[in-house]
Amino acid sequence: MGIGSSGGGTVDLLGVVGLYIGGVIGAGFASGQELTVFFLRFGRGGLAGVLVTVALLTVGSGLVLEFCAERGITSYRGLFQAFGFHRTGPFEWAYSFILIMGNAVMLAGCAALGAEAGWSEPYRLLTGVLLLVVLSSGRRGILGVSRWLGPFIGLFMIVLAAKQLQSSEIKVAHFSEESVLRGMEAGLLYASYNLGFSVAVLAAVSGLFTRAQQRRAFAVISNLLLGSALLLLTLALSTLPPHQLDVQLPVLGIAAAGGPVILSCYRFVLWASMYTTALANSFALTGRLTEKGRLSWRWSAWWVIVFSITLSYIGFSALIRIVYPLLGLAVLWFFLNLIWWRWRTVKLWDGNF
Repeated sequence: MGIGSSGGGTVDLLGVVGLYIGGVIGAGFASGQELTVFFLRFGRGGLAGVLVTVALLTVGSGLVLEFCAERGITSYRGLFQAFGFHRTGPFEWAYSFILIMGNAVMLAGCAALGAEAGWSEPYRLLTGVLLLVVLSSGRRGILGVSRWLGPFIGLFMIVLAAKQLQSSEIKVAHFSEESVLRGMEAGLLYASYNLGFSVAVLAAVSGLFTRAQQRRAFAVISNLLLGSALLLLTLALSTLPPHQLDVQLPVLGIAAAGGPVILSCYRFVLWASMYTTALANSFALTGRLTEKGRLSWRWSAWWVIVFSITLSYIGFSALIRIVYPLLGLAVLWFFLNLIWWRWRTVKLWDGNF
């Protein structure tokens, strides 16, 4: 699937969609942990939160692409500058650290996944090597891998959830005014948190789209797939008894019920979700390091991966609980500013978005 690019060729729309989806579906999503904490505990009110998340991600990703296209922005540094941060250094360093930390968490997760078989270090290092190999191949190689890996993860989650829903009863608590408000609040934070990581990738790929229709197609297709997986998996988790939800990998109970083949596929998808998240973060970081031509793409990729592997040996759990919600709140402010920018620059009735 291709769409026009400025160079007269085509852009791999499915590859860009896969890169975005891979960046959002990390270990927390694929394991079911995030869905349980953010949505399921609010009952049917959490389903309202899911709808809020999908709507905000669709609108937010589209607005980011529009803003970057209008200003010629190709990295997250450009976003900071465009929003009036005259001293972008502290903001850029902080955001870069968050992306690196996200990489480190994914690599540590890969090591934990391999620990069950006594292969903790091989999993960590092999994942790092695979990241470096794909990154070194450049944007075409990155999109080539993302083209099939990202959609495969999303579609597998949809099929797995649908299979569970066919054979089990949905057990979601009734609506209450409080649960709806809490669920929508959680959806707002969850969308902001994920958009916070995604803006780096969106800025890096914005130049691939030359028309507003292309940007809209990307926003709708990618978030429709994400939203379907999010909604169905949340409903599927509601069919599990409480003791199966109070574990590190709630979705593992659903996969185990499907038999050994499905269970093995799920373990691969869980690893792939961490790999693709780290790949998306690394792509944005490498692109930023090479923006001024001081480092080559391959040297930048090497430093990003080595630093990520090194940091993966440090415990980040307490820091994540503080930094990630703060990132979500910061991006919420950023999102509101984008809406205000769009309101001022385009008449709402002219159909441009």
